[in-house]
Amino acid sequence: MAGLGHDVRRLDVSFQDRPTHCQKVMERSLTVPLRLLGGRKSWIKPHLPWAAVYQQERALLDAVQETRPDVLLVMSYVRYRPQVLARCRKLGVKRLVGWFIEGPEHDFRAESEAPLYDRYFCIHRHLAPDSLARISWLPTLLLDTRHFFPLPGVVKRNKVVFVGGKTARRVRFLSALIDLPLEIWGPGGWGDVPELAGAFRGEFIWGERLNQLYNEAALVVNLSTWEPSLGGLTQRVMDVPATGTLLMTDACEDLLDFFKPGVEVITFSSPQELADQCRYFLAHPGARDAIARAGLRRAHRGATGLDIARQLLS
Repeated sequence: MAGLGHDVRRLDVSFQDRPTHCQKVMERSLTVPLRLLGGRKSWIKPHLPWAAVYQQERALLDAVQETRPDVLLVMSYVRYRPQVLARCRKLGVKRLVGWFIEGPEHDFRAESEAPLYDRYFCIHRHLAPDSLARISWLPTLLLDTRHFFPLPGVVKRNKVVFVGGKTARRVRFLSALIDLPLEIWGPGGWGDVPELAGAFRGEFIWGERLNQLYNEAALVVNLSTWEPSLGGLTQRVMDVPATGTLLMTDACEDLLDFFKPGVEVITFSSPQELADQCRYFLAHPGARDAIARAGLRRAHRGATGLDIARQLLS
């Protein structure tokens, strides 16, 4: 949006100060009696200065009051309360736009949040039929050549890489790869999974290091946290092919709008199929590189951030 000439203020509310032990004790002294009386923690959380929801709402209201934007675009896992969004309108926001970028099984349902906004978008199409009129499908997939691109002179290492948080579904699939040269990066306690502890390399990897990791890998695995048949794709589906590395990803109908399975990326539907595909392409670098090159070409025909910004602003 800034590249299109608009004045943009970016606000990241994903990181908050952790509450101290004393603050946690104070919180329990308030929430436990409330719950015994039939109340919910969510009633009091927004009023506790150390709580994440309080800090997120305060940060948003402060930013809106300071900048007085015409358009407020909320694209995150944060769900703002109706009264907070109403306050943003009173501060001068002319258009409230929401973009639900979580999976279809996420607690914050797109259907219940959409009525709070003037326009609402979602990365998946698994929605209640009566909500389709007010929610538009808009994937986050875009070509990000600033951060993901082939590095000249990088030698491929015979390894399979996964980057992402730990979930039960991901553990089940990656456990099928324990006899392969697997590397896992991500939060959630991967090192506590006995069969995968040896593959764990670190919790967080970002920026240049992540691009380097993708470039060096023979194969990069993408696993949704939700059931792939419900639709929705993560940005990794575009980032990995953009580095010239072969992507192994969940079989998903939405994928067909972006890549040709078996030609530009490789798909799988079960842990055993994932393991079989990894073994084959580790042993056949010529076939692997041919598909990776096709994926790279296709990624460069994909939408850019400017394209999606134009679509949102229209």
